[in-house]
Amino acid sequence: LEKKYGLQECIVVPVTECENQREKVNEEAAQYLLRILKDHMTLGITWGLTIGSLIEYLKAKKIPFHKKGIKVLPFVGTAILQDADHALQKNHANLYALELAEVLKGVGYQLPAPMYVSSPEAKEVFEKDPLIARVLNLTKKADLGLLPIGQLSKEASIVRTGVLSLEEMDQLQKEGAVGEVLGNFFKEDGTFLKTEMQKRVIGISKEELFQIPLRVGIAYGKSRVKAIRGAAGNKIINVLITDSITARGLIEG
Repeated sequence: LEKKYGLQECIVVPVTECENQREKVNEEAAQYLLRILKDHMTLGITWGLTIGSLIEYLKAKKIPFHKKGIKVLPFVGTAILQDADHALQKNHANLYALELAEVLKGVGYQLPAPMYVSSPEAKEVFEKDPLIARVLNLTKKADLGLLPIGQLSKEASIVRTGVLSLEEMDQLQKEGAVGEVLGNFFKEDGTFLKTEMQKRVIGISKEELFQIPLRVGIAYGKSRVKAIRGAAGNKIINVLITDSITARGLIEG
């Protein structure tokens, strides 16, 4: 996989069809963080149940982190609607940044803005706010980003929360979209679609994302193979943590 997709590193967790993929991938992701994190690093995260489950794993296992001055900040604003169910209400980068900072004994930052605002003009206003501008400037200096690779399906968090309607999802699929990262949609070859939604995202831009040294994709499951292939093939991620079943699909594709 490293050779095929030009990845800096790929961690593949051996699993069988009946095993809990999430638990095993979380275990390896935790070990990766223990190995890679250094004092005073800045870590950026996004939202998604994959990130939430990793944080819950770190908390439950009481993984011992002893690095100093770690900063954890959200790469995007909050994407949760009021009528989402309880599990999804907690599924946003601001909360995850605080929880992960607590685990890492570091400092968590907040990005006090929606993930999508109402218009490009509103985006300009939000991004000029000093509190928001400060966090956005910090995201550009991140050493590492944790990036779950969102599939484009009814099961995706962005669809389940109602942030992306089924009609919008269908239209994006017709245009070739297979995955989403940081509110941007991409094709199986990794090229980003130019969408109206892209102009309204509050968060790190896709151009700025590529400047982050370690872009760690944590993604698994057969349904995500196309999305992972696009994210790895176009260097949206340069490190991948996945399971052996998903890995086989990536190699054979």
